Amino acid sequence: MMRIVLTVLLWIPVLALTNDELHNTVSKMRNLSHDKYTKSHKKFRFFDKDSSEYVTRDEFVAGLEKLGYKTSAKKIDHIMNELDINQDGKVEFVEFMRPTAKKYKEEQELEQGADADRY
Repeated sequence: MMRIVLTVLLWIPVLALTNDELHNTVSKMRNLSHDKYTKSHKKFRFFDKDSSEYVTRDEFVAGLEKLGYKTSAKKIDHIMNELDINQDGKVEFVEFMRPTAKKYKEEQELEQGADADRY
C-alpha cells in the first residue's frame, strides 16, 4: 500500500492531459489494459472510505495516515489541487486516474513509435 502513495506523490508534476484526452485514455485503459485499470480502481477505493465515488481531502489524509505517512498541509493542498481538475474539492475516479492515464498514453505512444521504426 505504501507504493500507492509514493506513486501518487511522484506523478503529480507530470500531469498534462486535457479533459478529453483523460476520458479517452481511461476508456482505452478500461478496454485494453484491464489489469492497470483494476489496480487503479482498487487504489481509489482504498481512499474512498465512504464509497461516495470521490475522495475528499480528509479521506486522502486519513488514507495517507493509515499507510504511515505524515505530510504537510501544504503538500496535501498541492496534490489535491493537481488531481482535482474541476476544483470542486473532490477527486473523482477519472481525476484520480490522471497520472496513470498520462503514463499509459506515453507508453502507448512510445510503442507506436517503436512499431513505426521497424517498418
